[in-house]
Parts: sequence; C-alpha cells; structure tokens
Amino acid sequence: PPPTPTPNIISDSDLAAAKTEWLQTVADVTGLTEAEYREFVRKGVLRTKVRKALEAEVSHTAEQANARHILVETEEEAKDVLARLEAGEDFAALAKELSKDPGSAENGGELGFVPRGRFVQPVEEAVFSLPVGQLSEPIQSQFGWHIIQVLAREERELSPADYSQVQQTAFSNWEAKARQNADIQDLWTADMAPPDSFSQPQ
Repeated sequence: PPPTPTPNIISDSDLAAAKTEWLQTVADVTGLTEAEYREFVRKGVLRTKVRKALEAEVSHTAEQANARHILVETEEEAKDVLARLEAGEDFAALAKELSKDPGSAENGGELGFVPRGRFVQPVEEAVFSLPVGQLSEPIQSQFGWHIIQVLAREERELSPADYSQVQQTAFSNWEAKARQNADIQDLWTADMAPPDSFSQPQ
C-alpha cells in the first residue's frame, strides 16, 4: 500500500513564535499595536457580518420594465420619429430603419424586462414613470435622442447578475450613510500589508 503522508503539524511554540513575528511585522510596517491590529480585524469581521445580513434581506424580485426605444442623433430627428409614430407608423419597423442602438434596433427597439439601475438616468426616469403604451417626448442622453414606449411594468424575479448587483447596491448605500456620521481613520491600507509570516522563504 502507498505510504500514509505525514501531516505537517505546527507545534504550539512554533505557532506562538509565528504570531509574535507577524505582530512585530505589522508594527514595523503599519505602526499598529497589537490592540489596534485586533480592533482592525474585529471591524473587518463586523463589516462582513453586516454585509451578509443586508444581502440576506434583499428581495429576489423587483419592479422591472419592458420598454422599446428609437435612438437618433439630433432632437429634430427625434421629433420627426415621434410625428411618424403618432401618424400611425409601426414602432418596430421605424426602430429597425432608424435607430442607432445596435443592441436593440434589430429587435424593433425592444430592450426586454430590466430592473432599475440599468439605464442612464434620463432614460430610466422615463421607463419607470411613463404610462404603459404612451410615447415619450424626445429625451436626450449622452448617447443621443430617444423616443421611448413602455410595453409593460411588473414585479419579476431578478436574474442572478441583477440580484448580485442589487445586493451590492444595498450594502454600498448602507456604507455611504454610515460613513456620513462616522469619524473614520484609515489605520491600514492594502499597500501596507506585511508579508505572510507562514510563507516559505524563496
């Protein structure tokens, strides 16, 4: 039978020596005392716990909108598109003919169901406030001018990517509010991290 590997057991004395060496390295590199370092670690653990608690409260569903748009370069072009739509021309056909958005033009301008936070601000405001079916006035963004029509709005399950983004946003919002009322002192930054005391010498 193959030999049984011998586990690499660290003795109590070796562990104590490594701890002492690590704390001395921390003190040399960052100027932190052992008490300050322990407080730094404690706050990191608390931050992780808060993050997990907030993320656990995030709903797996959210209001989502399915809209379509036609993107053109100038306001005059957008006004012309709106006039043609109001005269009865087909939205999807005009989107395929005129829209400068390559991601949606071939789909008749349709964007699919998406939650808040996925559009640039002027477009998002329209998508989540326009009555369903109503055509927007020309809306300007950094990409050009949009004519938007909301097809539907409803509560839907978030995709894994969108759910992860909502979780991140929830924690970021909490952290931003906490920082407004906190006296923050950066005791240790990433570039100050000492080398791993347990690593083997090269």
